Amino acid sequence: MRRLHSIAALCCACAALLAHTALATADVFGPIQLLSSRPVQVGPNTILEQAESAAESTISGDGRYVAFVGSYGGISGIWRRDVETGEVEQVAPGLARLPSISGTGEYVSFTTPEALAPEEDHNRAPDVYMRDMATPCRSEGGKCLPCGEHQEELEPASCPFILVSVVNGTHEGATYTY
Repeated sequence: MRRLHSIAALCCACAALLAHTALATADVFGPIQLLSSRPVQVGPNTILEQAESAAESTISGDGRYVAFVGSYGGISGIWRRDVETGEVEQVAPGLARLPSISGTGEYVSFTTPEALAPEEDHNRAPDVYMRDMATPCRSEGGKCLPCGEHQEELEPASCPFILVSVVNGTHEGATYTY
């Protein structure tokens, strides 16, 4: 009999717990939202533009930024979205893949076969780069451009792309034998 009372009490406790959790209106992190859209100004109105593709997402340690491989308006690359403001900006152009983001979202690393810092990157193999998001990239048609070619328009130290796959702590990129 004692066992029946214990089981009945446990069942009542579980039912009360389930009834209480049913009253919750959101999960621990807030409401669910689509993070692969960005606000775009169309005349006097702001609309949300959905990414044509979005994959390989990663989130900063503080939860403020999400980086992902995607495409907006035919422009491919890696993008970073500020979850608080909804602002989306391109991190790296074209064939960049495998993003990883720092704890505060200030830096995004990625792999790309494109020479984004051509004075240091002298191979045709994929290399690891890091983008300092505080340094703007030179862009054309909404796409970040590699450093170098038009670098005279910017200060030399303002290249946002830092080649990380370098030889023995130098700035010279690694070379590969094919």
